[in-house]
Amino acid sequence: PVTVADYGAQALVAFSLTRTTTSPSLSPSAPFSMVAEEDSADLRDPAKNGPRMTERIAQLVNEVLRDEKLVGDGGGGGDDAALPPPLSAEEVLSLIDLGGSAGGSEGRHWVLDPIDGTRGFVGKRQYAVCLALLDGGELAVGVLGCPNVPSDRALADGDGGEQEGLGQRRAGRGGAVLGHAGRRGLCAAAALGRPRGERLPPPPRR
Repeated sequence: PVTVADYGAQALVAFSLTRTTTSPSLSPSAPFSMVAEEDSADLRDPAKNGPRMTERIAQLVNEVLRDEKLVGDGGGGGDDAALPPPLSAEEVLSLIDLGGSAGGSEGRHWVLDPIDGTRGFVGKRQYAVCLALLDGGELAVGVLGCPNVPSDRALADGDGGEQEGLGQRRAGRGGAVLGHAGRRGLCAAAALGRPRGERLPPPPRR
């Protein structure tokens, strides 16, 4: 099943990526490209109760952005006066549709599965947000977000993380794994959420 969370996660990832990867100093000529699972077709269809679901998605997306001080509450006063207004439903739909790229073997393309394991998410079990960057058809960066992983478990210790170069944050609930392309393929880069500059070592060679 496709849930509000699938659409919302895709919109939030698209929002973040377009803010951080389309700077002229970082990418002066390459257009933003993302291949993702969802699109807005059903959300635009009144027969499928799409507009009502869209309003709920926009509400949740804006709650997250407000928590991160990226948009205001629309009132225009107090600490929110300098912040952009909340995203409209149409803006959220446009963010979702940024995942409609055809990809290809040339250029850079983000690849996203907004919620891998939707049934696990619905059942309040394990799921992941999976994001990768392909550069010229080759994997350059991979990020795996695991919001429900308990604090006493670590993928790097053999719980599903047997591939070279995986590591996971160990403090608090949830974690994220970041890998980047290196001389030996995808190498350990950092366990997101740990103190700045702290890195997990790759597992020993077999």
